[in-house]
Amino acid sequence: AYPTNNWTWDDLLEAAQRIADPTADPPLYGIIGDMARADFVPFVYQNGGALVDSLVAPKSVSFDDPATIEAVDWYVGLSLRQGVMPTPTELRQLGGFESAVVGQRGAMWFGPLSERGGLLSGIEWPFNWGVVAEPGRVQRMTLISMRTYVLGAGTEAFQPAWQWMTYVAMHPSPSLNIPPVQAVLDSNEFTAANRPDVAAAALESLKIGHTIPPTTWVDSVGNWLGQAMARVYSGDLSVEQALTQVQEQAAPLLGQ
Repeated sequence: AYPTNNWTWDDLLEAAQRIADPTADPPLYGIIGDMARADFVPFVYQNGGALVDSLVAPKSVSFDDPATIEAVDWYVGLSLRQGVMPTPTELRQLGGFESAVVGQRGAMWFGPLSERGGLLSGIEWPFNWGVVAEPGRVQRMTLISMRTYVLGAGTEAFQPAWQWMTYVAMHPSPSLNIPPVQAVLDSNEFTAANRPDVAAAALESLKIGHTIPPTTWVDSVGNWLGQAMARVYSGDLSVEQALTQVQEQAAPLLGQ
């Protein structure tokens, strides 16, 4: 059965275990995970942990928080202990994330609504698919990226520009993820422009969604985290050791 918009970590793992077939050639996974896509981040917050004190204006880091360590260890365990998700090396052997998805080497994965069906890549998914909001544990959380329209104060043709921006905002496109105007989400036009499961997942995600500003700090920490986690998958570090290492690197940079 497909997951629902109120599924849990236990539901996710149980479904993945039912589907995964490590004896297949190439192996079949229940979940296609990719740390490079930051798909582990929501798990941290779903477990009551955090990476920083504030996603909007961070002042301190909390990679070594016990709930954060537990969540990342659970995520890594999907590969190293449960065998239901490929390790980074196994994902590369499948040709990378996109190839694994299109090649149907896994049943579930995490990604933006805007790539559903292959919209972003231009490679149509050759299978039936459905969409739900991310699972929860201690709480619900997902990452959201909303399109915003900005009108500069110095715009010469202000009124025509405002009318055009209003028109664009009020006429949702199926290729967008979530419209920036609540009235559009509540409209019949939004529902008509999207499949029912897509519209429902978008509305549910807005209730639990958070954004992470694309700052230089985020990029730097992302690189350090990737390097540290590579050592976890290779067996050189535990998750706790890796996150403590990133904590020591990230704290001074954030302080600047």
